[in-house]
Amino acid sequence: RPPGNGAESKGTVTLDGNTYDIAKTMRYNQPSLDGTATFPQYWSIRKTSGSANNQMNKMSGTIHVGKHFDAWSKAGLDMSGTLYEVSLNIEGYRSNGSANVKSVRVYENGLGDNPNPGTTTPVQTVKADANGNYFTSTFESGKDNWTGRGDATVATDSSDYYDGSKSLYVSGRGQEWNGCAISLDSGAFVPGQTYSFSTAVLQKSGKTVTMQMSLQQGDGNGASYTSIATADAKSNEWTKLENTKFTIPENSGDMILYIETPQDSGDLCDFYIDAVQVSESGKASSVKTGGGTVSESSTPTPTPGGDSTPVPSGEGVAAHQNLDYTYKKGGSGFKDHAGPLFRLGTSVSAGEINTSQGQNFIKQNYNSVTCENEMKPDSIVAGVNGDNVNISLRNADPILKFAEQNGIGVRGHTFVWYSQTPNSLFQENGRDVSADRMNKRLESMIKNTFAAIKQNYPNLKLHSYDVCNELFVNDGGGMRPASNSGWVRVYGNDSFVINAFKYARQYAPKTTKLYLNDYNEYMSAKTNDLYNMAKKVMAEGDYIDGIGMQSHLDSRYPSASEYETAIKKFESLGLDVQVTELDITNSTGSNDKLYPQIFEVIAKHAKNISCVTLWGTTDERSWRYRENGGSPLPFANYQPKSFYNDIIKILDKYSAEMEKATTTTTTTTTTTTTKPATTTTTVDPKVALEAKVSKWGDANKDGTVDMGDVVLIMQSLANPNKYALTDAQAANADVNQAGGGVTTNDALTIQKFLLGLVKSLPESYAESIINPPVVTTTTKKATTTTTTKVVTTTTTKAPTISGEKLSVGNGKNQYKGTSDGYSYEIWLDNKGGSGSMTLGSGGTFNTEWSAQVSSGNFLARRGMDFDRTKKATDCGKIVMDYAADYSASSQGNSRLCVYGWMTDPLVEYYIIEDWVNWRPTAQGGSKTVTIDGAEYEIFTLDHYGPTILDNQSRNFKQYFSVRKSKRTSGTITVSDHFKAWADAGWNIGNLTEVALNVEGWESSGKANVSKLTLNVTGGSTGQTGQTGQTGQTGTTPTVDKSKKLCAISFDDGASATSTNDPGYRIINALAKNNMTATFFNVGSWIKTNEQIKYEFEKGMEVANHTQTHPHLGQLGSQQIRSEWEQCNSKLKGIIGTEPSHLMRLPYLESNGTVQSALYDIPLISCAIDTKDWNNASTNDIVNTIKQAAQNGSLEGAIVLCHENYATTAAAMEQVLPWLAQNGYQNVSISEMAKAHGKTLAGGQVHTRA
Repeated sequence: RPPGNGAESKGTVTLDGNTYDIAKTMRYNQPSLDGTATFPQYWSIRKTSGSANNQMNKMSGTIHVGKHFDAWSKAGLDMSGTLYEVSLNIEGYRSNGSANVKSVRVYENGLGDNPNPGTTTPVQTVKADANGNYFTSTFESGKDNWTGRGDATVATDSSDYYDGSKSLYVSGRGQEWNGCAISLDSGAFVPGQTYSFSTAVLQKSGKTVTMQMSLQQGDGNGASYTSIATADAKSNEWTKLENTKFTIPENSGDMILYIETPQDSGDLCDFYIDAVQVSESGKASSVKTGGGTVSESSTPTPTPGGDSTPVPSGEGVAAHQNLDYTYKKGGSGFKDHAGPLFRLGTSVSAGEINTSQGQNFIKQNYNSVTCENEMKPDSIVAGVNGDNVNISLRNADPILKFAEQNGIGVRGHTFVWYSQTPNSLFQENGRDVSADRMNKRLESMIKNTFAAIKQNYPNLKLHSYDVCNELFVNDGGGMRPASNSGWVRVYGNDSFVINAFKYARQYAPKTTKLYLNDYNEYMSAKTNDLYNMAKKVMAEGDYIDGIGMQSHLDSRYPSASEYETAIKKFESLGLDVQVTELDITNSTGSNDKLYPQIFEVIAKHAKNISCVTLWGTTDERSWRYRENGGSPLPFANYQPKSFYNDIIKILDKYSAEMEKATTTTTTTTTTTTTKPATTTTTVDPKVALEAKVSKWGDANKDGTVDMGDVVLIMQSLANPNKYALTDAQAANADVNQAGGGVTTNDALTIQKFLLGLVKSLPESYAESIINPPVVTTTTKKATTTTTTKVVTTTTTKAPTISGEKLSVGNGKNQYKGTSDGYSYEIWLDNKGGSGSMTLGSGGTFNTEWSAQVSSGNFLARRGMDFDRTKKATDCGKIVMDYAADYSASSQGNSRLCVYGWMTDPLVEYYIIEDWVNWRPTAQGGSKTVTIDGAEYEIFTLDHYGPTILDNQSRNFKQYFSVRKSKRTSGTITVSDHFKAWADAGWNIGNLTEVALNVEGWESSGKANVSKLTLNVTGGSTGQTGQTGQTGQTGTTPTVDKSKKLCAISFDDGASATSTNDPGYRIINALAKNNMTATFFNVGSWIKTNEQIKYEFEKGMEVANHTQTHPHLGQLGSQQIRSEWEQCNSKLKGIIGTEPSHLMRLPYLESNGTVQSALYDIPLISCAIDTKDWNNASTNDIVNTIKQAAQNGSLEGAIVLCHENYATTAAAMEQVLPWLAQNGYQNVSISEMAKAHGKTLAGGQVHTRA
């Protein structure tokens, strides 16, 4: 309740029938009408609130604002100021919500005698019929305009009815509010008037269920909902649901009458309605509870239906499968038994992936993950602006990072879905957009999602994506209706399905396969729906790769044979099949039998099934934990159940059969063709695109690239009718994924270019530009002769098996992952040739290559990945021991070297130990250094080519150490090379990897690395970007990983002018308890440099809180970036080295503009706020921290404090010793992230580490 603790009470006043508390608070150095200032706040707060959490609250009333001013004056508050504004305000703090303000009127001279000027009373234009009825529904001739609501579907039924011979049957209810609905005529039904509503309702759940009739007024966030009548309906008994005198509330909007079960009742039973009567007030219906006809039959069966358009056959299943996954042959993990048959995955939440137990379980048992909710539309759509859909992967980030770092594949889920999709995607100004605009938004959503994945997770194995999910009604029988799908509502047909697949194929990585996914897919009607829709998409071209069978089963239904029937139907399409969300509940107590049976069916069809995903890791994390007897997964508490071994036996059996069958004798046809006269035209879109560009980035065509171009791009996206770009302007503006169309990413790229973060434009090209099509015209018929010979071929389904041979060539260019604690990569460019790499124990490997073609390039390497958060010189002592037998051909050249990358700045580095034929040489000055007893020549080169960031070509530096006397074994102190480069004045970036690399250029050769170990010891405090602490006078406390870690952090420095001030007291309290912390400093508020130096010398993390502490959300991108850079520069000048790149958000405020402008800066909020800024006492602060420690929420939490309060300093002097005694250590945010194995991503808001 505002204004919180610490307010100065000024008494109470009763106005407009309500009692208010009067209060005064102070704001110090905060934004105001006159800039940053100190000023009072005056408050009147109602004693009782009219609203409640998590519900729509209907608020209205009259407020005599002037009388509040009078009351404040009488209470002694200074009211001498000039009035600036009176407004109705809706404000949220760390919350979400919605409001629909239907009317605000402000009368400067008071209300007078008319409190509602200008209002009109609605007029009824449609009267009741001669019987006093406005309408009745008997369902004798159909559904009578009733529709399903939410997930529910409706159909007429002739087995159960109250009158006549039919009723309306309602099924498929996923939530209580799902039911049946009908729109009310606004000419007949007028707010403020009274009516009679009645119906007969029947349910057959086996228990008594409360049924409810309700009224909806308006739609979207502004809708209101009112209960008309409720009745307790016994099972198998028609029950009267009636209110003969219901007055429609005076709310605006269209009206919908609907039947449901009460909120939070948990009752989702099917039901029937009949004999609906809506009449004049006071008229009762003839329905009597207990009447009507009730059958003993089960629920009705929907009629199958759907499109059956014939289409050409495909090219075979193999072309639609991604089989790039790893497993350990003979390993004990679930994935290792399944590996020869298919990829095995699980769904996982961001919460679970942040636990070590969850991570270890997944790494042991699965080689694929699906985000449970974090990649659904409501999680990734960050806003809609005209035709552009902004995408944020913040929610999915921990899962995608974990997968990328561990070489685990990802199934993307999902784009087009009727559920969990924000209504803003479909609407503008409260109305549905046109189908044409929706197409542009659909394309933008898909394009921007794949672009964000590529940019942020360049090494992610995104093997599959559900393009469309759950298109059809629950049990099949056609598309979901417009009332149940925003997609159908906007388009009016199913054309969006084909559009979605076309856009997905256009923008998805070539290795990402595309799926149509649904549940109840084993029911014949739904099977046919999926089959027919897939054929429809296939008729348009090669846009779909497979069917996703969700497979939410129960031990009662379906049987294994029924399930197999569906698989066979989908196999007949010639597409891949994936099992995407498998779980089996246990209503009959026999899912221990059905699970092995289902796996046997899947194993039998494994050649056509590329991936099987279980929906959850363990029972406790399953959404079906308590449904139908629960027990839905093969694991509970991360332990296998008894039938797990039965599944393993089946997998091993079919794996052995597959391996036995992989060596086969086949007949291969060799065709010799007499070359016809052929004209081949290579279409080069890049040349054509560049011909349209007068100056990259110059969107307004004024001859320069500046913020004016950024503004025009954003205006054109926000209001294309007013600020439409010409074709020439659009060509200039398209600088991100050039050739893919103008998006907000183009505006961001121009800003990065202006800031020097992008060296040249365009930043990147679209896939369609990089890989242009070839059009061939044949003008003369070819002649063909054919000979046949018999060859023996060996095939394996999963080409990458840990400990075995990885081969590149013939279209396969790369394998990358982690095995036995060491990263590995084998790579061959697309010029031709071949190569192989066999992984040994530890870091050992052997490799062979043949790339004796023009510009042929090959490499194989193993080593260690780093998290890119620390400068290479801050990563401690890095020592590599190696031994290799290495040789290469006289043609071309080759090298044996230590290899890796740095970022910020971007650097590719080499420590070359041996080479054949040629080695890089300095093109300017060079130096000689002695490291490990040998001389190395060190020099830099400028290079242009692909990078680790996004595989896009750009300019960057290369750093070289070349050994003057070659060798193939020994010890390399890698960190000494980093230090030598730094001493030479080279800029050292954040380390990404250290690897032993074998590389060949236009050559052939082989190497056997029989020994490879990497040891890392020491290092700095782990601060993100903070370097240069070697000369500090204090000692940085080491992180004790045996303790629970927390990060109490301090804002608004440097505030001290004396060593007795709170800032110094806090630093000393931390140092005394062998602890560190992060101090976020405001550049323009720093009172003395000495405090910054002192906290740095004591091992504290010196971090950024902007230059002036503004509301960043009110600034433009360039101003936001400048706020960070000015403060960073000032801190660097004080401590003499790069400070931490972490930035605390002023006021903890962020939005899409902030995150885009600071895309490379980790943005820090908090998980726990001590409220010291809001006058919390010393005891309040101490108790907040102690309670969090006692309930477990403190561990891993970022805690917000401020260094300029004496109460905070006193609290630290008390609570830090208590934390130490209770097994906690306070550390800096970067230290905690490192200790927990986390990377704090740039452009993302972090509350824990």
